[in-house]
Amino acid sequence: SFGEVNMVKLQQGKIPSKLLKSIITEIKKDETVLVPPKIGFDSSVIRINNKDKIVLSTDPAVLIPETIPYDMFAFGAVHFVASDVSVFGAIPRYMLYNLLVPVGFKDKDLLLIASLINKYASDLGVSIVGGHTGAYYSLRTPLASSMMIGFLINEEPILPSNAKPGDKIILTKLLGLEFLVALYYDKRELLEDIIGARNARRYKELYRLQTVVKEAVSLAKLKLVNAMHDVTEGGLLSALNEISDASNLGFEIHYDSLPLSDDIVKVFEKLNIDPLKVSSTGSLLASVSEDLVEEAVKVLKKNEIPASIIGEFTPNKKERILIRNEEKIKLGYSEEDAFARFFKV
Repeated sequence: SFGEVNMVKLQQGKIPSKLLKSIITEIKKDETVLVPPKIGFDSSVIRINNKDKIVLSTDPAVLIPETIPYDMFAFGAVHFVASDVSVFGAIPRYMLYNLLVPVGFKDKDLLLIASLINKYASDLGVSIVGGHTGAYYSLRTPLASSMMIGFLINEEPILPSNAKPGDKIILTKLLGLEFLVALYYDKRELLEDIIGARNARRYKELYRLQTVVKEAVSLAKLKLVNAMHDVTEGGLLSALNEISDASNLGFEIHYDSLPLSDDIVKVFEKLNIDPLKVSSTGSLLASVSEDLVEEAVKVLKKNEIPASIIGEFTPNKKERILIRNEEKIKLGYSEEDAFARFFKV
């Protein structure tokens, strides 16, 4: 008996938060579940053997656009869910996955995808312990749904609800990189028209940056971070709002501090894409105490991970501000994701 909701036709991507909340409130509580499903929480934490804690998460990987290579699809099947576990301060260890394909899919392609998934899991030290594989008429493109189990690095998990007022906000890698990689495979001529063929070729292999495992684990091991979130569906604005809501804070970010390359700026301006509202898988959002932020940036750069300080979390939860050209712009909530809107199956 779910709560009353409006009759809205769903769009591609995550369901609206109001609908998700209706689903979550129906879930029965269990005393062994230390961190249950919550809005903005990509993993859960359970207690086993009355003392040990493990982190669990699940995530899909879909062949969208359908022109992306199997290697990129397999990478996502492992790293999307591994990233969710790692932002909770855990090391990914065991994985189960369902690999579902359309009827008529070639067996050699299925074996290739499975082999690639196994490779990427092995590279992370993750053991695949089960799953399901099948072909179904209702599918038109391969779908992988993965579950990851991780072990906490420290005694307590790192939760999105643990950001503190005055914490600096770190963002890793390039905001919007995922969009340009997908554009290379789905609409290469368009990308080449905007930034040139030579520049466009640079994005062919950069899907391997669409993971935050390395940086999240590095920060967690040294206890340098209060809260983390990967910037996936809904983009930076969604990730900021989810940490702010969970921690009962506001935030102030500076547009000039956002890690936007010349290529990304050109593409976003041409296609009218808001960099705050586009999925940027592979960028980590981290809330770090002011006295530790320099060390955190240094650790990330030592691990060859570019990091930018883009603002800070503030005490007033109603003030969520973007500063651009010395103007303070109030930011609200948005269910929009320019990536999901642009790339449709």
